[in-house]
Amino acid sequence: MNIVDAGARYGIHPSFKSIFDISRFYLFEPEPIEFNRLVKKFSENSNVKVSNLALSNRKDNLKLRINQHTALSTLKNLGSYINEENYKFDEFREVNSVNVQAESIDNFFSNSKVDFLKLDVEGFELNVLEGAQFQLENNIVGVRSEVTFVDMHDNGASFGKIHDFLLSKNFELLNLDYNGQGFPLSNITNPKKFGKLISTDAVWIKKLKYLKDEPTKLENYLNIVVFCLINGATDVAVAILLELTKTMKFLESLHLEKIKFIKKNLALTCKELMYNPNIDLHMIQQIWSTIFSENFPKLADFWVIFDDEN
Repeated sequence: MNIVDAGARYGIHPSFKSIFDISRFYLFEPEPIEFNRLVKKFSENSNVKVSNLALSNRKDNLKLRINQHTALSTLKNLGSYINEENYKFDEFREVNSVNVQAESIDNFFSNSKVDFLKLDVEGFELNVLEGAQFQLENNIVGVRSEVTFVDMHDNGASFGKIHDFLLSKNFELLNLDYNGQGFPLSNITNPKKFGKLISTDAVWIKKLKYLKDEPTKLENYLNIVVFCLINGATDVAVAILLELTKTMKFLESLHLEKIKFIKKNLALTCKELMYNPNIDLHMIQQIWSTIFSENFPKLADFWVIFDDEN
């Protein structure tokens, strides 16, 4: 799977770490110091390519605003919320700027296929998506993007604008990576749910009925299953696999590494569910047998099969 990461500060996103060995990563980081750190960090990983480019909707030269908190550096001016609400004002303070080169995803990957897209570009997300329209319409099946619900960046796209754009490309919202903890306004608060929801990550998948026909249809189905599993949507992944069993012999495909990952991930989830007294064990075994045409491994057999994976 080819994964494009726009705004790759800190390296591989945690949601992708479980598929690191079966993926190729293209990390884009325009900030020079962070780019050099990433190059050094992944110098021995042949499946990771780091580019000192910003991604946008066209080839361009842009000004990158370096802020006090460098992870908040942006290609946009600051929005009204920072000043009006004094939201992390010191962290957003500009301390430097650099000129950076920008390119679009469609131009950069004109001869290759992108499967997943991750965006964390401080208000520039819609610009990046506008430069990936061919890939979104033909190849990309999973998108994870930082989204905001306030005016964080001047003319920066809100969640609504990004969501509307992806809807127009036949994607659907899978979930928000939000645990109920927003930006706290005082020290007296519920420890589990507090504050204002200012920003979070949102996750979308391609609607199945809009997947292209063979020869890539099965590959894209499996890619969506993987994307669902790494983003906490096991139920959606299982529903897709059950649908696949009606029309395709996916176990006989050439995508062995993906199937191995899917099988392991589901096996561990099923085993955990089996300890829940409210779960129908027979139902789990039946679903497993329907998908993989075999009985779910029992007791010690489970660890014999999956021991090398744990």
